[in-house]
Amino acid sequence: IGSKFPQSLDGAGPHTPFYAAIFPALVPANSNISMILKEFLLLTKPTAPKVREADLHVVLEEIFLLIESKSLLENVEIRKCYAKKLPLVKVDQAQMKQVFLNLATNAIQAMTNGGYLTISTSEEKGKAVVRFSDTGCGMEESQIKKIFDPFFSTKEQGTGLGLTISYRLIEAHNGKLSAESTPGKGSIFTVELPVLCNEE
Repeated sequence: IGSKFPQSLDGAGPHTPFYAAIFPALVPANSNISMILKEFLLLTKPTAPKVREADLHVVLEEIFLLIESKSLLENVEIRKCYAKKLPLVKVDQAQMKQVFLNLATNAIQAMTNGGYLTISTSEEKGKAVVRFSDTGCGMEESQIKKIFDPFFSTKEQGTGLGLTISYRLIEAHNGKLSAESTPGKGSIFTVELPVLCNEE
């Protein structure tokens, strides 16, 4: 092992060419590694949902408090277009907040020059539907096909795991997460969840 590394780092102080060359590569990697490991564990060892009756409007309002300041910093206006009444669903609220927060954050980050994020809800064919529509850069069809694949990311600092985890979490709730996009115009991510039956 010793033959592969220098026996001494004499002369390799923090102001030398050695450090100048190595540190830019090491620092971003180290600062990102805990996030990657955390998301990878969520993907490989997902927690079983602890479901209970929930109002998705309440869940959305909770994540709104978390994204409002970021949207202001990025010059993004959030518009709400909620159904007057949305049927209750049975979900793990913590997991659903994680999904909604990820989708909203991704949308805000896609609008580097500001724009609008519209969060809308509706009931469609026995499903409670939540849509996150942005006016960002949009994606090509080839990107959309891979958007839920592990480690695929359109962001420089992205782990490529957030959307994969969101997809799996929605799937675990017998729901569906889908995406559509137009380059130069924006993207729409749609969450569909089964509503509670009347007899429940």
